[in-house]
Parts: sequence; C-alpha cells; structure tokens
Amino acid sequence: KIKTKELMTWCFGNIVEKKNNMDTSKNSMSNITVEERLVDSNHIAMEIQNRIQIDRFTGGAANTALFDTVPLWAKNNERVINMEFSITNKNCSNNFMAGAGLLLLLLKDIWTEDLPIGGEKSIGRGIVSGLESTITIYKDGEEKHITISNGDGKLIFSSSDFEKSEDARNELQRYVDKFINWNREERA
Repeated sequence: KIKTKELMTWCFGNIVEKKNNMDTSKNSMSNITVEERLVDSNHIAMEIQNRIQIDRFTGGAANTALFDTVPLWAKNNERVINMEFSITNKNCSNNFMAGAGLLLLLLKDIWTEDLPIGGEKSIGRGIVSGLESTITIYKDGEEKHITISNGDGKLIFSSSDFEKSEDARNELQRYVDKFINWNREERA
C-alpha cells in the first residue's frame, strides 16, 4: 500500500493539514494535468428530453419529479471532444514511467468506452469512443510523436519518429509494463 500511495501522491499531489496550522513542507503539486476544451456546437446535435424520476421502492414515477435534460450527440460520427492529458517529470522521479503507464491505461479505458465521462452514466450517457490520439514523448531533449487511430475496430500506430509502427507501440507498452510491474512489486 505504501508504494501505491507514493505513486498516487506523485501523480496527483498531496496536501497535508495540521489541526492548528498548516505545514506546507510535505505538500506537493500534481504532475498530471488535464486540460478542458469547449465542445464545438457545430458538430453536435442537442435535443431536450423530458424524463421522470423513478421511485426506488415502488418502481413507479415519483411525485413531482418531472425534469428535462439536454444530452449531446455527435453528428455523423464527427470528432467532437478534444482532451489533453499531460504528465511531467519535474524532479526526475522513478515514478514517471509508472504514472505515464497509468495515463495510457486511462486513455485506453476512455477510448474503448469502458470509462464514461460526466453525469447520467446510469442511463448510458458520457460514453466516448476514440477516433485519434497523438501522444508526445519528451525524452533526452527530443520530442517523439506517436499517433493512434481507429481503423475498422483495430488500433493503428503510426509515427515518423520510429522506424516501424511496432516500435512505437512497444515504446508505449514499456510505460504500461512499468505501471503493471509497480503494482506487482508492491504485492510481493
């Protein structure tokens, strides 16, 4: 558990509070950044839906529980949402590769519709399907780009910075393996 807490603290930061005063010496900033983007209204369809709240005990409609929602749908499978995650290695920590592996697994879960985003998940909303992702790796003063795209249900890896697409996939797999091994080391 200590190793997991160390990784989560490194990834997401930590605030240690004392009862009477705050000791800021043990506080740390997050190394992961998530940037929000506006949804382009030209590529979405909006429709007001009238809904009712269900009474959990009777299974019928709850009294005075009529409400409206406005879900968003992509028009013609167009790209609608742009997400940007980044992880920095400010203090050259050994946790960096494991943290990057965690972010890649997060990307996979969002991409494959396993991790809904936002509210109303219980009725199937918030499901996102990946179309294209560009991963930028800054290493030893160099910048390498790997693009993942969805081609007929298969992931296609491409990069001009690697000789073969398999090399780009293996580079990303190294980060995921580091995160998986991080968990295994702790259990041993």
